[in-house]
Amino acid sequence: MNSSNFRVDENILNKLLNPEDRKDLLDDIFKKLESLSSSEIIELKFLEISNGRIPVITINKPNDLSQIKRVFVFTGAQHNEYNGLFGQIAFLSELIANNSIDLLPENSAIVLFPLMNPYGFLNPRRDNKSGYYLKSGANLNRCWRRTFIPNFVENNEEVDLKPIPENSMAFKNFIQKYWDREIELYIVDFHETSLFRRFSEDMAKNLNAFYKFEHPYQMWTVQYLTKYEDLPKREPLFVKPSQCIDHLHFNLNINQGEKLREDFKKAWEINKDKLPFYYVFTRKSKDFCKSIAKKVQDNLKDILWDIRKPAHQHVANHGCIVCLGYSTSRPKTYTCELEVDKQFFNLFEEAEKCNSDRVYFTKKLKNINNTIEIVKETIKQAISS
Repeated sequence: MNSSNFRVDENILNKLLNPEDRKDLLDDIFKKLESLSSSEIIELKFLEISNGRIPVITINKPNDLSQIKRVFVFTGAQHNEYNGLFGQIAFLSELIANNSIDLLPENSAIVLFPLMNPYGFLNPRRDNKSGYYLKSGANLNRCWRRTFIPNFVENNEEVDLKPIPENSMAFKNFIQKYWDREIELYIVDFHETSLFRRFSEDMAKNLNAFYKFEHPYQMWTVQYLTKYEDLPKREPLFVKPSQCIDHLHFNLNINQGEKLREDFKKAWEINKDKLPFYYVFTRKSKDFCKSIAKKVQDNLKDILWDIRKPAHQHVANHGCIVCLGYSTSRPKTYTCELEVDKQFFNLFEEAEKCNSDRVYFTKKLKNINNTIEIVKETIKQAISS
């Protein structure tokens, strides 16, 4: 991990695929972060919790908090997903290599949390979705409203009611000094999902006027990858065939559905070898998130899906960071989330494929490094927004 232009190489990927090597890899990651934090303007701390250490990096930390007008916080690796981890390392590496620290926005601080779930990183077991959850079994991405809003009233859609994890409290305690001040606070969370690619592969084969849409991501994918403005206007585009059915259909006739299917198939052929992505926001953060998404898509069009809308409003009413920004009464709190390809949905299956198929291994390595580029570009666009 000595390169100033950081990328995941074969050695790093092999260690990620082998749980027995992950302790050594984590040591290498911490050493890399320490080497990147030798500058006076970059500070590294480790937040000690019972299940490991959470590294946190502050860039442009002020001596006097009254000087600060904006704070940007970036979180990664809540689950078995490492685009945020390696993307933040790449951002730091480039920042130092290009000697561009002086170009950071004035009166702004940047806080990086590259590895929020050290337990999951070191313990990618089959019975834990390859390291998805914390040791307690809690989903770290389902507790942020309760962490920051003690009196928040749970509802039936709040899916994780376990005690608030140490990880969350360590994060909260660290940024509390910023939270308590009247400053703009931006939090961007980096995630991965397998759903966009899985749904797209199915729809490329089976999409028709009567296709069953059972998940919002399916509908988003159709909206993202197709240009349907020339179809007769039908609002909404998706409707329930009857009130007693829990899926949706196109609100189109057969001929219109066929045209949309052909549009989708063409779009899928163009995009299938590129990186699927989308940004998620709630209304409070709409302008901030959509601005980032559009600029990132324009700047990385060679590696990203060509989509109509690179950002979409969040639909699930659970306790993630995106919903935190909307739920809190704290003013000037803006949150959004990036989703890209899930690399280790089943770590052990991925290891078998990579070990038996060199082409698959090489393609995965390229895909991982593309996710690093979008994370790095997201950070750049966020802090310059």
